[in-house]
Amino acid sequence: VATNVVTVRFNVRVNGVPRYDFLAKAQDSLAHNEDAFWVFDPALQAGVRTKITSANWSFVHAGNGNYTATIAATAFTVPVAADTGFMLSIMNPAGATATAVAFAGTRPNDVVSDAACVNCHGGHVWRGAAHDVTNPQGVGPCQICHARVGATEKRLSGADSTAVPPVLATPGTDGTGLMGIVHGIHNSHNMPDQTYTWTWTNQTSTTNFSVGFPGYMNNCSTCHDSPARLAAVMAAPVSFAYCISCHDSWDGFAKTVVGGTADFHRSYTAATPASTCAGCHASATGPAFPTIAGFHDGQRTLRAGLIWDGADQSVELGQRVAMQITGVSRSGTDLVVTWTATLDGTPVDPCNATATDTAPTFHAAAAVAATGQVAGGFSILKAYAQGDDWVSAGNPAANAAPGQPTSVNLSTTNTTCAANVATSTVAGDAFVAATVTKGQVSIQGKPQLRFAPAAGTTSEVIQVRAKSPTYEFLVADGAAPAAQRRAIVDVDKCLGCHKGSLYQHGGNRVDSTALCSMCHNAAASETNVRVGFGVTASEAYDGKPGETYDLRTLAHAIHSAGESGKAYVIYRTRGIYLFGNQAAVDDAIANRNWPTTGGISCTGAEGPVTYYKVYGSIASGNVPAADPVTGACLTTGLVPSTDGTWQIHNVILIHYPQALNNCGACHADGWTPKSADGSKAVAVTVDAGLAPWGNQLDDVLMGPTAASCMSCHQSGDPTTQFYLRTHAYGGGWVPTTFEAGRQTLLDAVP
Repeated sequence: VATNVVTVRFNVRVNGVPRYDFLAKAQDSLAHNEDAFWVFDPALQAGVRTKITSANWSFVHAGNGNYTATIAATAFTVPVAADTGFMLSIMNPAGATATAVAFAGTRPNDVVSDAACVNCHGGHVWRGAAHDVTNPQGVGPCQICHARVGATEKRLSGADSTAVPPVLATPGTDGTGLMGIVHGIHNSHNMPDQTYTWTWTNQTSTTNFSVGFPGYMNNCSTCHDSPARLAAVMAAPVSFAYCISCHDSWDGFAKTVVGGTADFHRSYTAATPASTCAGCHASATGPAFPTIAGFHDGQRTLRAGLIWDGADQSVELGQRVAMQITGVSRSGTDLVVTWTATLDGTPVDPCNATATDTAPTFHAAAAVAATGQVAGGFSILKAYAQGDDWVSAGNPAANAAPGQPTSVNLSTTNTTCAANVATSTVAGDAFVAATVTKGQVSIQGKPQLRFAPAAGTTSEVIQVRAKSPTYEFLVADGAAPAAQRRAIVDVDKCLGCHKGSLYQHGGNRVDSTALCSMCHNAAASETNVRVGFGVTASEAYDGKPGETYDLRTLAHAIHSAGESGKAYVIYRTRGIYLFGNQAAVDDAIANRNWPTTGGISCTGAEGPVTYYKVYGSIASGNVPAADPVTGACLTTGLVPSTDGTWQIHNVILIHYPQALNNCGACHADGWTPKSADGSKAVAVTVDAGLAPWGNQLDDVLMGPTAASCMSCHQSGDPTTQFYLRTHAYGGGWVPTTFEAGRQTLLDAVP
């Protein structure tokens, strides 16, 4: 900024290639003029957005995609203050718009990074909406409009001058809009009525959201992603605006519902100053705590996460621990697996039995109720390849579930340590066919560390999310193969959205797609569960004899279900899951017998659940019941069912936050969509045939390329789905069985 003339320099690239054609003038018919400047007032933590007319700014291309925009002094009615923000949009003749955001100094109220948004949303926060015309990436464009004076969010407006940032006294003038919208949308499915209604103070129209966040909303570090940003938010005092931004109303807290022990809060509104809250929320030694951090410290997430200072400490401490499998060899018919572990890069004893600040514990841990230390729970998983996929063909241990590997629990009997190296000796697998040359082992389990801030509580020792290690080996002698399995998915990209929440079904399987593919392989199917329930294809909620949970199908089908309208239904012995949009749910209710009445509700370990009888099922198991006082799901005193099998029925509405055709959002760098190499990627089971499930020769198979493509390219409309499948099969084969199963196809590769 010089003499109130502002110069903004920025670069425009499309798919990494510099572009020089964004030169349409603001007065041209193609130009998009949604340009504004935001005068930041440190006293208000908000600013006044003012339109910049086309006569007051211009821009030129300086080569290699570099542009220089100049905003004349005549655009401003006041001096350009420090930290003033600018949003400039320019358009090329094809109608594409590039948006640059810059601040004359530091970005005000910098508590969320652009990368935190891009991790989940990619290049477009609002796909298909009017906002897309300015292509917002990250926080900057949102702040320009939604954190300005007047951008109040109706639930939060009112007097609270001591909050940080302060909520102003005059409704309609504060800058709480962005916080209210972001917290409201992201936590909407957790709200009392599972809905967040977005209403601006000066509007009567509303927009409703019911979105399932892919991580944990109380893990504030997911978005407030630097120590400074997180500390600024965690130091904020408890206030009406902060609490209601996530919880929506006083019904969002167990103690402040009508009749609750703290229902006096229901008289508090946006006009209640933070000083009133401080009367109770002022001492860490009292019944409550002074800050946002203190109010949430000690909360647990699913799978043993611990929230402290706004971060999931199981994730934070997990980054300090690294486990590695160093080798596999044979001793007669046994496999001998050696492995090590480090803390902050320093080797530690894998056989340590008591967790301390400097010594994690692994398989040898015993439960200590006073500190929260749990029994080790470590095991070695073994899987064997056909082609390059871990289908474990012929495994008799997989008779309980198709395609599954074998698992051996680790103990102080089969695992010894010397010089910080663990040696685990486990039985080999006689079923492995002569054609199988390669296997993989993985160590399942979570190390444990002492978390000093929780000393004296049952959270003193916590399980940490250290990545589960894997190791490929040659069946003949255990040596490492010359080439590793192809790289398909980058787990770090998954963790950008699913921080601390990846692999929820397996608390001991942590943040490793290499491990994931051992169970979620091309032969995996839940047909055995449907058969166990006595459910036929005609009775199933999706009309299928079984469904694969092969990793490509699982990821593609779930992530795309919100847009395709094609329900993805998985039968498990711990519940039945339907992933889709509302149209898919409505279709399942109307045409597929998905139950909505006659259920039994109770509160389980992971929250409220509802049991229904599985349609078409035989009598098995018990009739669920709720404790008449607490509402908890009972585990004793239940009576056997005489007319069906009861299971929790789960509906998960999918709202994938970015473009489905952005394959790079999940896939490893360098991976490109192409036909599968038939010598590596094996066919996928669409019908597991008949028991025993370890026998894969009667599996009905779909080609690997067709399975990959069609798990995403699906439709809830039967006619469209028919044509999609016809297209897929026309380039290969209609799903069928082969004389030698997958080996027939592998042998056919030149």
